[in-house]
Amino acid sequence: MRLHHKLAATVAAAGALLGFGVATGAGVATASATSFVCAHLSSDPGGDACPHQTTLGIDHAYTTNQSLWTRDEKITVQNDGNLVQYCLNSGWSSGLNKWVSAGTPVWATGTNKWNAVGGKLVFWHDGNLAHYGDWQQLNGSVVEGNDWQSASWSPNAWAILQADGNLVIWSNGRAVWANNTYHFCPGTEHYWNGYQ
Repeated sequence: MRLHHKLAATVAAAGALLGFGVATGAGVATASATSFVCAHLSSDPGGDACPHQTTLGIDHAYTTNQSLWTRDEKITVQNDGNLVQYCLNSGWSSGLNKWVSAGTPVWATGTNKWNAVGGKLVFWHDGNLAHYGDWQQLNGSVVEGNDWQSASWSPNAWAILQADGNLVIWSNGRAVWANNTYHFCPGTEHYWNGYQ
């Protein structure tokens, strides 16, 4: 095991013991509370103060065919109604323990539908990350509806697509939700909890 993996495990264990920064349960992050420091300094919607991860803008809508990027992954709002995280590089995935090719999907909301014509992703000021689908009706009209959410309502929250591969929602120094794709994409194994 590499030194930074051992260090990450030690930091996570210490955080769990001390009660700060490690949350458990379905859809909840397993990341250390130290990973938000750089990205939280940004006020640019969809941008970031750190070049290796992306902070989602509060109350900003990411619409069809828009993506959130890091050097090794992207999350795209697809026109089929799905929100999907893809690897950008081919190589060994230490998180999946197998070889993956560039373009491999590693996480999705599963909200694609036969009549989908688009969608949007919004990180609301109340800490909830939500996907809305646009569906074409038989009469030709388009209807929008909420079809997926993180259910992470928390004060003072922010969301980051981290360089370690995780999409994480942080609130008051704690990870309150994550898609748990830590080190799924090649290149992300060089980062632990967002830092190299």
